[in-house]
Amino acid sequence: MTYATVDQVGTELGRTIVEPEKAQIQQWLDKVERLIKTRLPDLDQRVNSGLLDRETVADIEVDAVTRKALNPQGLRTFSRSVDDATIQQTIDSSRSSGKLELTDEEWERLLPVPVGDGFSSPLAFTPGW
Repeated sequence: MTYATVDQVGTELGRTIVEPEKAQIQQWLDKVERLIKTRLPDLDQRVNSGLLDRETVADIEVDAVTRKALNPQGLRTFSRSVDDATIQQTIDSSRSSGKLELTDEEWERLLPVPVGDGFSSPLAFTPGW
């Protein structure tokens, strides 16, 4: 079971998700969660222990699936013609490549770098250091 729901994706898209799209969105949610678990196999343990916020994981899943839903074919430009008028649009490549993937920022939110003194050294000479 994913942390995000189909209804959350629908809210993000601003519409109600109905069949058969509902099954497709759920499949994408399942895939994005499996993608996350390839880098973070202990995802469920981190969430259950409070190391990772459940809503943060859900937000990231929703964002990834929403990008895919807005541009499932990964189109960069498209145009529509009606009579003698043509409308051409270009989609920002950062919005969706058509792939189900997480951004670097989303990975950073899931895998924060711990702050510590692992590589500390004294700033002045200290005998015996």
